[in-house]
Amino acid sequence: MPGKHESTEKKHTTWWVNGILLVFGALFTGFAWYATNPKTLVAQVSTVSFGFGLVVLIGLLAYLDDRPFTRVGRFAVDLLVGLAIVALMYVFMIGITVYWQVMAIAGGIVLLLAALFAIRKPVKAKPHHITRDIDEPEDETPIE
Repeated sequence: MPGKHESTEKKHTTWWVNGILLVFGALFTGFAWYATNPKTLVAQVSTVSFGFGLVVLIGLLAYLDDRPFTRVGRFAVDLLVGLAIVALMYVFMIGITVYWQVMAIAGGIVLLLAALFAIRKPVKAKPHHITRDIDEPEDETPIE
C-alpha cells in the first residue's frame, strides 16, 4: 500500500506535466495565432483548438509509443498518430486543398521518423507467464 509521501510525489509530478502541457499548448496557439492572425470568433476558437489539439495528439503519441511489444507495433502507432498530427497541421495551415507534393514530403518525414523511433528496442518485455520445470532424472550412481 503506497504511503502518503508516494501519493504526494505522484500528484506533484502530475502538476508539473500538466503545467508543461499547458505552456506548450499556449506556445502552439501563439504560433498559430501569429501565422494566421484570426479576425472572426470562429477563426480564433479554431486557432486555440489547434494549439491544444496538437498538444493532445503529441501527448497521445508519447503515451502510445511505449505500449506496443514489438518494433512493428511501435512503427504502426508512430506512423498513424504522426500522420494524424500532420493532417491536423495541414488542414489548419493550408486548408482542405490537397497539394500532393506537400503531403508526400510530410508523409515521408513521418515515415522516416517512425522508422527511426521503431529501431529502438521496446522497453517492456511481453509477459509470457510460462514456467519451465525441468525434471532431471536422478542418477543413483555416484560420480567418480
